[in-house]
Amino acid sequence: MDNSKRSKESKSNYRVNILEGCTVKVVLLGPPNTGKSTLFNVLTGGKVLVANWPGVTVDVEIGRIKTPGETVCIADLPGTYSLYPTTLEEKIAEAFILDNKPDWIAVLIDATTPEKSLNLLLQAVEAFGSRVIGILTKKAVMHGLGIHIDIEGLKRELGVKIIETSALEGIGLDELKEAISVKPPEKKLSAHLRISYGPLDAYIGTLEEDPNLMAFSEKYSLSQRYTAISLLMNDPVVLDRVTADELKSRVQELKTEASKAFSSGLNQIIFEKRYQFVDQLASKHIVRTRESVIMDKIDRLLTHPVFGPINSLLLIFTVFLAVFSVNTGFPLNVILDYVGYHSAAALVEEYSLTSILGEFFDYLATSVYNYIGGQPGDLLGNGIIGGVGAVLSFVPLILMVYFFLGILEDTGVISRIASSLHPFLEPFGLTGRSVFPLFISLGCNVPGVYATRASSIEERVKSLWAVPFIPCQARLVVMLAFADAFFHDPITKTLAVLGLYTAGVIAALLTSVVASIFFREKLGVERRTPLVLELPYLHKPSWKVVYWITRDNTLHFIKKAGTVIFIMSIITWGLVNYGPQGYTGSIRGSFGELIGEKLSFILHPMQIRGVDANILTLSLVVGLVAKEVVLSTIVQATGIGDPIKAVASLSITHAQAFGFLLIVTLYFPCIATLAAMYTETRKWSYILLFAVYSVVLALSAGYIGYLLNIII
Repeated sequence: MDNSKRSKESKSNYRVNILEGCTVKVVLLGPPNTGKSTLFNVLTGGKVLVANWPGVTVDVEIGRIKTPGETVCIADLPGTYSLYPTTLEEKIAEAFILDNKPDWIAVLIDATTPEKSLNLLLQAVEAFGSRVIGILTKKAVMHGLGIHIDIEGLKRELGVKIIETSALEGIGLDELKEAISVKPPEKKLSAHLRISYGPLDAYIGTLEEDPNLMAFSEKYSLSQRYTAISLLMNDPVVLDRVTADELKSRVQELKTEASKAFSSGLNQIIFEKRYQFVDQLASKHIVRTRESVIMDKIDRLLTHPVFGPINSLLLIFTVFLAVFSVNTGFPLNVILDYVGYHSAAALVEEYSLTSILGEFFDYLATSVYNYIGGQPGDLLGNGIIGGVGAVLSFVPLILMVYFFLGILEDTGVISRIASSLHPFLEPFGLTGRSVFPLFISLGCNVPGVYATRASSIEERVKSLWAVPFIPCQARLVVMLAFADAFFHDPITKTLAVLGLYTAGVIAALLTSVVASIFFREKLGVERRTPLVLELPYLHKPSWKVVYWITRDNTLHFIKKAGTVIFIMSIITWGLVNYGPQGYTGSIRGSFGELIGEKLSFILHPMQIRGVDANILTLSLVVGLVAKEVVLSTIVQATGIGDPIKAVASLSITHAQAFGFLLIVTLYFPCIATLAAMYTETRKWSYILLFAVYSVVLALSAGYIGYLLNIII
């Protein structure tokens, strides 16, 4: 082939393959002005190779990211509105993807105008399935414009990863680098998303089954359905690569037949169906809100230089007062008892949601055990139902916490709380930005760890160590059970729970100071960091957004109960019912007793010994996986289904119970939290050091708390 012919073919087909030698190949795809070039430069450090085609002036920039064991190449493609090419830029973008077969197709979604980007994302998912990663850009300004996107809902509906980013503020970049640094699993393209094209589906389905089309789709790593649609639409880039005459003839035959059947053009039908699907996605998963006069008054109350912090703290207290009162009766029962309504206080406590559900799971566990009997009945009733039920009885509590957190987050109130409380956090080396991760850690420490991404690098190092000390819902479950079992006086019960929360907050703040000192030389962490925070306008809550937040976080907890806690309940049942001599039927002579006995010395300074020490030590060991399991371990070890009655059966004093609760509150919350911390730092030494630090701090605080209770 002579040079002129080769040049003509290159210009016609826009074929280029310049990603050879890269172990992971990534392309950035998105409409113009979505922040694509900014993201590309931040990811690659601005070190690029420019590729072009003979006879055209459109360039593709190539950058590289070095990761352990991989060379990741990223191609910044020309701005593209659609994978059906109508411009030179779109033809080059599609041709580049087909010829280079990238491992990941990263599609950018402008968070300020998300509806405009969804069509391109939709086409990419149709074409490339699970190889697509959605990248939500400009997240930092999204909330300020009153735009809310149900990321989890979109991920579930489209079946792909979606990562929230802000290139200028560094938000989400570590998560994105981690996602694109690993090759996708070797499997057929996902058929998760199948848009209905109405009467055209019959023609598309027929073409999908053509053997020549199957071979073509496999060659270019396209889904068969998308290939069929592209051919019926006369996509010039796809058609130009078809070499099988039989396939060309079959496509033309079906197009002619379909054109006779429908008055409107085939392309018009496909475009309309896609845009209808995009509209459905947008209506379900995107909400825009407006300012209101009432919220403007609330804004002034929360941002007042003197009363702002007080109002913020009162708001937080009111939220948790309402949540805990409905679910556990506490502290409403204390207030009613204090003002003389003793019967009402008893009713509130006895018929709280948590106690009703606890009784239900206790009844269910007993019924199953009595019906089946033997070891299978014991495993299913007391082991699985008793263990998981002890935790699931607190689901209404968690649901309501996230409901109110969702309201505060959606309305923009949390940003005001962060701003007003900044002066109180600054002496500890934190800023108001840390309020949000600390605040949501009251629900779960794992999202609290991930929320530190919004902070500067210096503050993030400190807050990552501080966040896990905030008592989460899992630890609250244990606190309330022990409080109900050992602190019968309402005032004492109130002080005990508040004391534990206070201890957690103090530990978090002091740990931030320790981290500042410890990492000052190694990581350049400063003692104080300034607060730069954009306050989004306050608006009425969107109940759809609140539902998204509540749903996702509650389901996360339930899934945890259905997986981690389910597995740990079986393991714990085995530990407390089997020993060297076989089945024991109780903790006596079991492996659990042996483990607890070997490590029970950690509770000896609090004068807890014997079987009680063995049970409590075993619960602490198993609680390394998840704090909820502390309670279910005690339930299984004592053989009593009701968690409060199970705890009350232990022969320990109030002072010993409080010391034990301090240990539970302060040693690292769960393996999932440590895993999240590792994901954010990629330093095992950092995580192991924190784990040791938290255990030492927890044991020390437990011993001191016990002694103080003895003295008082």
